[in-house]
Amino acid sequence: VIGNNLLETLAFLESRKKEYIVFRLDNEITQILEKSELVENINKLVKEYENEQSNKGFFKKFF
Repeated sequence: VIGNNLLETLAFLESRKKEYIVFRLDNEITQILEKSELVENINKLVKEYENEQSNKGFFKKFF
């Protein structure tokens, strides 16, 4: 649950940045969350999962 909330908060801050609605603390909060070990671990798991999925797709095409 905590990891999900951290990712939701990061996504929310990124969406505000895209809409040019940035508050003074947004950058500081984003930096703190991005440095969080939990967020780093979640991002690593997401990348591993994406790599596995792309490898599965590759093997389905050729084998």
